[in-house]
Amino acid sequence: MVSIEYIALILTGLGLTASIIYYTSILNNANKTRELQLKAQQQAEETRQTQLYMNLWSKWDSEDFMKHYLRILSWEFDGYEDWRTKYGSSGDRDDVLSYGLFETFFEGIGVLVHRGFLDLSMVEDFMSSEIEAYWLKMKPVAEGIRRTMYPTWSEYTEYLYNEVMKIRRQHHPELYK
Repeated sequence: MVSIEYIALILTGLGLTASIIYYTSILNNANKTRELQLKAQQQAEETRQTQLYMNLWSKWDSEDFMKHYLRILSWEFDGYEDWRTKYGSSGDRDDVLSYGLFETFFEGIGVLVHRGFLDLSMVEDFMSSEIEAYWLKMKPVAEGIRRTMYPTWSEYTEYLYNEVMKIRRQHHPELYK
């Protein structure tokens, strides 16, 4: 005959086994929930970055904004002093406006990329050529302003250019031999 102690021991073992199975199930569910939450957060982040980028792109893609960009690319100058005389503060009001719009636009994108609020690869995919053309054209101006007035002028535009070019050179090595 089975003793009461033996039955109590069996019931204790069964109870412990049931508890282990129950808590294992709870931990598995908690892990799955955490994984789903993380995936939802990543999707929300990607959506937020895409929305931010598309807001910037809608500005970029406007006719008025493009006119300013083309205006800048049409400028002919030989260094900072020549630019300042022709297009800077002593130049045409629309020239000053064009430069201000684009400098702050690219500077702002540079800050957003630097701080991780905007994905660099997305920026590179959409506007690397434009960033490259702008910086190569306006680098002497930024350097002149740094020497004469503001030592950190255009630092995030330059940062943006450098980071975009790292990716661009990897994707298109044939262009940069």
